[in-house]
Amino acid sequence: MSAEHLLYALPCVVCVLRDLFYSMIVHGHVPCCFGKGFIVPLIKDKSSNLDSIDNYRPINIIPIISKDFENVLLSLCEDALYNGTDKLQFGF
Repeated sequence: MSAEHLLYALPCVVCVLRDLFYSMIVHGHVPCCFGKGFIVPLIKDKSSNLDSIDNYRPINIIPIISKDFENVLLSLCEDALYNGTDKLQFGF
């Protein structure tokens, strides 16, 4: 499923996702498939040795519904997450 599926979906899909996300939050259970993705190797430097494993970095692609649920959780917990951090702290 891609982002376009959700973008052009009927309004009833939004209601179904709302009910699903609400149920997941109330019951404290997230389906295991929400945490599964697939790894795509990306080349770091095209001019370097393409046969070297050190020239690749993994990118994990997760389902779009999982990403939407993460955004819902972030919006619900935003105050608790950002109040304790220093405005000058950034990076990793």
